[in-house]
Amino acid sequence: CSRLPAFQASRVRQLQESAGDLLRLPPHQALARLNIHLHLGFPEPRGHVDGYDLSFSHSVLQYFPAAKLGKLLRGLHDLAAPQGVTTHWISLSDQYARFDPSISPYNFLRFSDAAWRWLDSPLIPLSRLRSSEYLGAFADAGWVSRSCEKVWGPPLDPVRDRLAPRFQAMDPEDIRVVGLWWQGRRSPAGLAAPLANGPKTTP
Repeated sequence: CSRLPAFQASRVRQLQESAGDLLRLPPHQALARLNIHLHLGFPEPRGHVDGYDLSFSHSVLQYFPAAKLGKLLRGLHDLAAPQGVTTHWISLSDQYARFDPSISPYNFLRFSDAAWRWLDSPLIPLSRLRSSEYLGAFADAGWVSRSCEKVWGPPLDPVRDRLAPRFQAMDPEDIRVVGLWWQGRRSPAGLAAPLANGPKTTP
């Protein structure tokens, strides 16, 4: 198959033959039958266990403070197999805009970092990092980009003057990214430079 050069007919037959049994098993056991081992939570050293082939998250990384984001991405990199890949969907918009049509997806960028520390919800703490800061964090952790798809928000001009100075100073196109699909592979030579403490923010 030209679209799936690594296609293995035996794997498909295995799935077809065991589909019924797999659906009756708990997810971890069903995946183990297919030699797929699922690990959840913050990456931790696992002794002599083989590295991960794949790590991913969906709408998770926006909740990590800048300092912890670098540690997380470095941990994923260090635990990845030599050909390991990682992929992430990151939401970069004000989450209240999803159900409140009176505010824009940039609404939470109006506040200084000092004010945001008081206003941010302890239940859904948002880092407010922009796309370039995430891309920098992946690179600092040793990941090599394979693909990057950006989802753009509405025109920024009507609200740009209301943004906090830190965000007004950024590239407007960077601010307009409200969603990011990013995929990378493990750097075969390891880290190109010492890991920074995550993306920088201004107090």
